[in-house]
Amino acid sequence: MKGETIKNSHLGSGWMISLLSDKALRLLVLLVALALLLIGLALPLLSMLIKSLQNTSGAFIGLANFSFLKGFLQNCH
Repeated sequence: MKGETIKNSHLGSGWMISLLSDKALRLLVLLVALALLLIGLALPLLSMLIKSLQNTSGAFIGLANFSFLKGFLQNCH
């Protein structure tokens, strides 16, 4: 038994293993992770940013919602 290689009989000649190389599998996992981050984080943050630039009736008003910061920043020496 010394010097013999042990075969992975549980893997067999699976079609998934032969289809996806190690690099392709890593790329696939990376792309899925990035897609989940985009859906889970970026889209909700974008939605909040858009809402912060609208008034209560939904009209675009830009940074007018943040005009209180101008006075606050000028008075906080």
